[in-house]
Amino acid sequence: MYLKKAVLWSLLLVITMTGCTKSDITGPKEQLSETEDLGKASYDLNSYNNNQEDNDTERYDHQWEVYREYVSSKPKEQIELDEESESLYKSFIEGKTKAVFDADGDITRHLRLSEVLVDGQSYSLIDIEQTLSENSEYGENWFYENNVKESYIDLGLDSTYELKLDIGAMLNLTLVVKNVDGELIICFSGDATDITYTDVQYSGNVFFSFMHSYLTHDYEKGFIDADGKYHLLVLSSEEGYNIAQDGDLVYNEQLIGKGIGMYIQKCSLNRDYTEPFYVVYIVDKENLDILEDKSDSQDPYRLAINALAEEGIEAISADEADKMLDEKRHKMGYNDELYYYGYELKPIK
Repeated sequence: MYLKKAVLWSLLLVITMTGCTKSDITGPKEQLSETEDLGKASYDLNSYNNNQEDNDTERYDHQWEVYREYVSSKPKEQIELDEESESLYKSFIEGKTKAVFDADGDITRHLRLSEVLVDGQSYSLIDIEQTLSENSEYGENWFYENNVKESYIDLGLDSTYELKLDIGAMLNLTLVVKNVDGELIICFSGDATDITYTDVQYSGNVFFSFMHSYLTHDYEKGFIDADGKYHLLVLSSEEGYNIAQDGDLVYNEQLIGKGIGMYIQKCSLNRDYTEPFYVVYIVDKENLDILEDKSDSQDPYRLAINALAEEGIEAISADEADKMLDEKRHKMGYNDELYYYGYELKPIK
């Protein structure tokens, strides 16, 4: 956006400084009519804008690939595993060695491992496949043989590496397995389908999303610490209103704005939602965040929060929510190095 404005202002500056007129530029025999001239200028500028937007998109996409490669799990060739861990991990992948299942690290929504596996008991991949096929509603669609992607993460960024497995096709099971004094622990488990997504990053950051519909989503954010313990940071459920629409954004019979959208998030720092809090996000038609203007009495954030208050819901600002999350994560050892790992490479639209 800023590049387009800069070029347009540069063109205007050149014409102003040189005192050029239309005839100075085109010559007396090659002058265009006002309509033709404006049409050509409009075409040239639109052509430039379209090319610039394409270039911006290409740069964004490239930077996103750089970011994702940096924060994602690594192939074995890029790390240095100790001999014991390498042997144990290889044997587990082959279905020969068992690992202890830790139910506290299970966030599966479809396979629901905690309902079919026993916390603290040991299982091989063959055991897990058999147990799922016999006891899980979705288990018959999951199998691990010839469907295993092996990679590695570094919980706590302490250079003692953990095995990350993505197993399956249409229904994917993600397992994180850690060597603890010669014993394997399944310290995290999540799943993914066409409407759910589990992302375990190199530093142990965990993101989960569940798309109930185009406008309704669930999220979970947490991390796995250096000891292999999963910690929940926040859960949220959001509903979108007037997303990507030109019309009026109306909530609770109150006009919030025109040509903008709104997400209302119900958040919780625990799984029971015993003390939920609500956050409002205002977005433009491209679904990009609009910043709050606290000096404007008609700012859509202020209007939205007032509309929510009328139905008994006290919403807080995104800044206030961030402070709550920062306070919680620091208490549980989720430091800035882990939380913001790779953040400097993340592209911003």
